[in-house]
Amino acid sequence: MEKIFKFSHILFSVLLIVSIICGCNRNNIRTLHQINAFSDSIFTANEPGAAVVILKEGKVFFEKAYGLADIKKQVPLETTSVFGIGSITKQFTAIAILQLAVKNLLSLDDNISIYFPDAPSYYKEIKIKNLLNHTSGIIDLFKIPEWFALWPTDVEPSGLVDLFINKPLLFEPGEKYSYSNSGYVLLGIIVEKVSGKSYADYMNSNIFSPLKMENTYISASRESVPNRVTGYQLTNDGFVEAEYVSPTHFFGGGSILTNTEDMVKWYIGLQSGEIITKEWVDKAMTPTILNNGDTAYYGYGFEMSNLSNMKIIEHGGSTIGCDAYSLWIKNKDIHIIVLSNFLAYPGTGVTNEASARKVAYQLAEILITNGPHI
Repeated sequence: MEKIFKFSHILFSVLLIVSIICGCNRNNIRTLHQINAFSDSIFTANEPGAAVVILKEGKVFFEKAYGLADIKKQVPLETTSVFGIGSITKQFTAIAILQLAVKNLLSLDDNISIYFPDAPSYYKEIKIKNLLNHTSGIIDLFKIPEWFALWPTDVEPSGLVDLFINKPLLFEPGEKYSYSNSGYVLLGIIVEKVSGKSYADYMNSNIFSPLKMENTYISASRESVPNRVTGYQLTNDGFVEAEYVSPTHFFGGGSILTNTEDMVKWYIGLQSGEIITKEWVDKAMTPTILNNGDTAYYGYGFEMSNLSNMKIIEHGGSTIGCDAYSLWIKNKDIHIIVLSNFLAYPGTGVTNEASARKVAYQLAEILITNGPHI
């Protein structure tokens, strides 16, 4: 009788596990169906599109590419296709700075006048951490009209600095949050000054190579990159190939080219502690407290928000003809990455329902509601 009871107990446990697994599989199939149905409704096979990857607890749950990498050549997008990720580059620059801080080669409380002794006197109150979290008060390059006229030509980082270095601060450092690409130009230069390497060499040897990100590059002028997509502007008349802009203008804050497969390695690497400890990653993902005690929901290269009462770590980025978004649902450990080779330029009046941010948020809603279950 006792043996029969034990056998029945074991059989029940096995059946319970099987039913749970089957239930999870059914939920996952339903979730995948909804993701595919949504994506198919957004992207068209004969137009520019996007590569999408979804991670759950560090494992790939979904990965697929939609549309064309090149309209003229009819080259389909793949998950190996290489895109510009724009301001998501700031995460990499921020982690590079934190790596140097771990090695005591700099301090986040260093006044940046140490690295830029010829800067105006009011720069002496700006600390490295103010550059990281956009509380420096330095005007954004995008608010300097004369910068845009230089876009087709290459420029040295020092040339970018010349555009803003002598302009008055918008506010006292630490007083407010105001997004500034200019600050990340300075951070890129600090990486070079402290490490003794070029920004590209530092990134390759300290981030890309250790994480085996073999399809990730610091974009230089007109270089040939394998599997690189053609970027497009969405207009009222359809898609137009994006005009050339020298990538040198996005030094420090927007010059990385990569694909979804390498972005997976990046986020797994951050959470594994392979290139920097989890303690420092947590610091990067912590909101900023301003001088008056208010909170700015931006850390060091990472932005924070909420979705369906869940904490979100996110960042977007765009270059000329590419659009990117990264969204991590922290409570569920679900990570969504969308890399697209088209965008609607601000100020043109064209709306883009398939922007990387909108797609990422729509996918997040599906995943929060349904799973996945791994």
